[in-house]
Amino acid sequence: MSTVKIPKFGGDDFRAWFNDFQNCMLLLDCDENRAKQAKFFRVNLIEGSAASIWFDTCVPEAAKSDWNALVPLLRAKFDDSIEDKRAAFRVLTTTKLEDGEIGASDQKGTLKHVAWARTIAIAKQRAGQDPDNLNAFLVLNNVGPHLRSLLMATGASGTVGQICSKVEALTPNEVETIRDMVRRERDTAEMRTKVAQLEKRLARQPLEPVQYERYMPAAAVPFQRSSWDSQNIPPSTEDVRVEPGPFPATPDGHKRYRTAVESFYKKHGDGAYASLSKPFPLSPGTEAAGSNECFKCGRSSHLRPQCTATYSLPENEQRYRGSVMKQRRENGLGGSQNNKPIRFISQASYEREFRHLAEMPMSPPMMNDDALYEEDSENEGGPSL
Repeated sequence: MSTVKIPKFGGDDFRAWFNDFQNCMLLLDCDENRAKQAKFFRVNLIEGSAASIWFDTCVPEAAKSDWNALVPLLRAKFDDSIEDKRAAFRVLTTTKLEDGEIGASDQKGTLKHVAWARTIAIAKQRAGQDPDNLNAFLVLNNVGPHLRSLLMATGASGTVGQICSKVEALTPNEVETIRDMVRRERDTAEMRTKVAQLEKRLARQPLEPVQYERYMPAAAVPFQRSSWDSQNIPPSTEDVRVEPGPFPATPDGHKRYRTAVESFYKKHGDGAYASLSKPFPLSPGTEAAGSNECFKCGRSSHLRPQCTATYSLPENEQRYRGSVMKQRRENGLGGSQNNKPIRFISQASYEREFRHLAEMPMSPPMMNDDALYEEDSENEGGPSL
């Protein structure tokens, strides 16, 4: 019979070592002898390792000779594998809470938003340290827009702990307010669907030529549907081009940025959400998304907690940059800048997207915004620069 080789332990990869050690104890017929198992463990500690130092300095004398007393101490000290941290991080960044789930109960009778908050809180503890609070941005992206607005308005969006505490302690009035907003959005969506269906039915029912002839001048040519279509149907917005940015920090760059934002809404409609197929422009003078930049000012020389800029990028651009980091982390805690991130945009007036431009540095120095875009009647109606 071959010699049983007991694995040595230094503190790393506890689970794999523990399984091998137990198998060896079975082969040696020591699986029921607590003293021998403890002795084999002590003899096979790697000298000078973290496990050896811990055994000599932290383990009580009684536990050193009793395997049943030693195992719980081993688990508490070393059973914190990288796989556990990654699994907790996935829970932390992918567990969603929609606005429609606020105030609703799950199969166990627990409020869904309360269960979500507790799950995220546990995942936060298991995911390890987060000194820059970057996980807060990722968690914030997984909640509905109305709940997200509430968290930001009440100052409970800075850390994962603040988010969990606020969500778990939502007042009845806050819950009812969010549910009312969800009902209104659902009713509006249903109305828009009905209107769209009605428009399609009308479009499939061509009007008789005689109906048009009643409104046409006597000298007008006879009605031809193809000719009428080409003159009266609004042009398609599919060809409208939206520059993605970021743009140069110059007067021309600021003008192109405004044009890009206006083109975005012209192409996709008021209140449209940005997405992979609907990219939203980035502010002038900022770094590309996903370049480890500050989410507040768009620069890559620091992170958001250390930002001293006097301006803040639009809320939705900050959230977009956080989403890029989320995608990079999900692709192996590093990711690739070639990935296409999801972009978000709020339903508020897009004029708010321009307020930060007044405080952003420009080269040459920023001109007066009104003068920059003032219509010059003497210059054939073009912009006066």
